Amino acid sequence: ALPPTRPPPPPPPPLSPPSPPSPPPPSPPPPSPPPPPLSPPPPPSPLSPPFLPPPPPSLPPLLPDMISCDFEVDNCAWIDTAPDGYSWTRMSGGTPSSDTGPSGDHTTGSGSYLYTEASGRSNKLHQLESPLFSLQQAATLSFFYHMHDALRLYMGTLSIEAYNNETGWTTLWSRTGDQGNSWLDAAVILPASATKVRFKGLTGSGFRSDMALDDVSFMQFTPPPPPSAPPL
Repeated sequence: ALPPTRPPPPPPPPLSPPSPPSPPPPSPPPPSPPPPPLSPPPPPSPLSPPFLPPPPPSLPPLLPDMISCDFEVDNCAWIDTAPDGYSWTRMSGGTPSSDTGPSGDHTTGSGSYLYTEASGRSNKLHQLESPLFSLQQAATLSFFYHMHDALRLYMGTLSIEAYNNETGWTTLWSRTGDQGNSWLDAAVILPASATKVRFKGLTGSGFRSDMALDDVSFMQFTPPPPPSAPPL
């Protein structure tokens, strides 16, 4: 008899497909260019610390003819600088107190002027100062003033001072006491070294000390003509 037939062995399992090849690793980034060489530090400035920077440039001196003023609109370039803060008052018509002060301005009689209000301000300084200016040579400052005290007892002192950098303030002109009930004109010579000028009104011991100021004007002297050339 024939031996029994063995069943054929099962077929082997199918092979898995091969894995796809791995992608190549990314290329490394190109090397960065070397930094540029550092510039040498700038030489130290003479204004570098510990030195302080220079102050900002100052404004040019005011042209002196700009201090001329009739006070019709405002005080022009003049400023009050009295230490105690007593200001010159701009006024038209008469002052509030009787028997003192003008009845109107000098320019037209109906315009404006400055005055020192003396009521409740006995022996008080009123100081009106110009801005800084520069002169080429001596000049003239002219003005009109009014110092009326009907009792001739209480009017104070009006004075003008000029400033220069070497000697400080110097009195150029002064009047004290009642000068009558009218506008008077006056003029002072400003030396070429002057850089500022101021009016000082010091009231007297009573309310009849309203002194007034109007029509301030500046005139630069005309320089002499150059010498003529000698004849050939």
